[in-house]
Amino acid sequence: MGLIIPVIADLVAELKHIPINQASTYGAYLLSAFAVVQFLCAPIIGNLSDKYGRRPILLLSLLDLVWIILFRQYLQPMHYYFLEEWWQV
Repeated sequence: MGLIIPVIADLVAELKHIPINQASTYGAYLLSAFAVVQFLCAPIIGNLSDKYGRRPILLLSLLDLVWIILFRQYLQPMHYYFLEEWWQV
């Protein structure tokens, strides 16, 4: 996440064809959604990895990431990116 923070407003502005000040608001919402989901899901993933082991959980996470990367090409409206953010973490 740290690499995208400086350019997220530019990316959102280009994607939605809106001014940079509106795009920075959307970028803040995306970053906030990521932080909230990570805060909520980290204990769940930790408990799952304690129960089933790290390797199976990491493999499932990588498969989920591949699914998201393939699915992302079909996302057009901005609210789908928020849905994808919830699904990813």
